[in-house]
Amino acid sequence: MGKARLFELLKDFLTGADTRTYKMVAAALEMSEGAVKTAVHRLRSRFGALLRAVIEEALPHPDDPCEIDEEIRFILRALGS
Repeated sequence: MGKARLFELLKDFLTGADTRTYKMVAAALEMSEGAVKTAVHRLRSRFGALLRAVIEEALPHPDDPCEIDEEIRFILRALGS
């Protein structure tokens, strides 16, 4: 299975918009439920790290972790999360 297909079936778990269960996705991917949980955890971690890096690069004073966290909270509120 390719990473693109895996991402397509897991991406909605990033926002909590997915109404499917891990078990349902596991069946579609022919993976165990535990493997899907692990894949979602890794996807969320990677997404969080990339988001943090992009925000850090965009801020005028990225040395302050509180400023980065505040910006992340602002973005999430703006997205309705």
